[in-house]
This record gives sequence, C-alpha cells and structure tokens, in this order.
Amino acid sequence: MSVFIVPGRGVEVRTPAWNTSRAAAERFLRDHADWLMANLPHANMAPLEFRDGALIPYRGKKAVLRLGARSSLVVPVPDGYELWLTLPPGSSAEAVKISLAALLREAAWRIINDCWMRVIPRAKRLPKGWRLSDARSRWGVCSNKDNIRLSWRLIALSDEEIEYVAAHELAHLMEFNHSPAFWREVGEILPDWQERHERIRARKANEKLDEL
Repeated sequence: MSVFIVPGRGVEVRTPAWNTSRAAAERFLRDHADWLMANLPHANMAPLEFRDGALIPYRGKKAVLRLGARSSLVVPVPDGYELWLTLPPGSSAEAVKISLAALLREAAWRIINDCWMRVIPRAKRLPKGWRLSDARSRWGVCSNKDNIRLSWRLIALSDEEIEYVAAHELAHLMEFNHSPAFWREVGEILPDWQERHERIRARKANEKLDEL
C-alpha cells in the first residue's frame, strides 16, 4: 500500500487489487499520520512548470531547464545542473515534457546503475535481474520471482536516496515483507538507512517527477 497527497483532491491511499480490506487501509493511513501532518501544508505548492528557465528536480537538487540548445544534454554547472533541450523557447508544455522525459530516462540508467553497483556488493542474495520501470507511484519493486524494477523517476532523488531504494528492494530477496527481520536486512546493507528513508519521505510533490 502507499499514501499520496493529491493536489486539489486530498489524501489518497492506493492498495493492491487483491485481499485488502478497508480496515487495513485505515490502519495504514494511521501509521503514516505523522508524514501526512508534516506534508499536508505543502499540498497546494505550485506544480512543476515545463518552460525555459523552470526548475526541475534532478539528483536531489533543482536543475534549470534550458530550451533552444543545439543538443539535449545534462550539463553540470557550479551550483548544480542545467537540462538542455533542443526545443525552441515557447514550445508547449506537452512537447517539453516528452523531450525532458527522454533526456532524464537516458541519464537515469547510468546514475541509477552506479548507485546499484555501490550497494549490491553488500547484499546477501542477488536478484535474477533488474531493470528500469516507468512507475510513478512506487520507486522500486521486488517480484516474487526475484526480479527488481527501479523507476527511472528516481533520478529526481539524491544518489544516497537512490541507494536506499536499491537496498530496500535487495532486502526483499531475503524477507518478502516489512517485518523487523526485513528492516534488519536493510540495516546490514545500509547502516544509515533510516536517515535516507526519512529524507525521501520528507520530499514534497514538486521535488518529484510524477508529472512527466
């Protein structure tokens, strides 16, 4: 299950389509009450804009979107990053979204793979394979067939937070649940997992890429 703050609609709890009761959903919501109270004040924050000069979440920072470039590139600058797109200034938001998503997906493979390679040597068990997914509502998924999928939208997070998501899914290979034993597995991979986990939970809607 997962809980979201949806601008204009309120709080939304998403549950599996099978074997989930209303009581279980309500317990899940109560368990996340602290997070909701901390983030509800941000529910009406301005959504992302897709225009020249807009700020886009990238690797835990805000990257400046630049239109009219000769090539589509991620360019490091002294205070962060710029995201260059070949679209002319004044392009529609939908056109910008499509081009920006393509640029970020390409960057995501290298960045997320680097984070994965730093974490996986500490795992007790290896998956059959892993790949990027297009998921919006879940950063990562470990299937009961030992395959792991990580959303390319993780590129919005810092490398340390991406490492946490990778560690979380690797721990599921040992414990396919969220029991105390599972969290011990996460701790053996990343001793400071709690700090990283809280940083992800504290992220606001406009610090993610759900709109792409």
